[in-house]
Amino acid sequence: MQLFLFVMVLGIGTILFAATRMKSDTVPDRELENTIQAFMDEFDQENESLLATIKQLKEELNRETDSNRKRIEALEGRIGQLLKAAEEKPGLSGEEVGPALIFNEHYSRVVAMEREGRTPEQIAKETGIGIGEIQMVLNMVKQGNSL
Repeated sequence: MQLFLFVMVLGIGTILFAATRMKSDTVPDRELENTIQAFMDEFDQENESLLATIKQLKEELNRETDSNRKRIEALEGRIGQLLKAAEEKPGLSGEEVGPALIFNEHYSRVVAMEREGRTPEQIAKETGIGIGEIQMVLNMVKQGNSL
């Protein structure tokens, strides 16, 4: 926008310079004044248009910012609920089990039962999950990986 204003001022200066240099009877003062006035009117209209566009963009940006702020607050609230629910589960903490395991109730039960001292076969009978899947979950927890 500053470049636009610079070009406009430069244009006005050029017109005025030409008008003072060409002070002759071929270009009457009245015609020059009308030309400059028309140029200034057009310049004012373009400025008003630019200001209206900037105002509209600012309003859109504010609306989008408010929308994003609300989404962030909702997501933070949901994260808080999920962390609280994870802390309330017996035998599990978010630091001991990877994040994906906290959100999968079956796998959380597998880890809790293993910590109680049950074998993979006992866990499989109680949960209905296959022994191979149970062993995979337990190995991943022992290695510190999450699913």
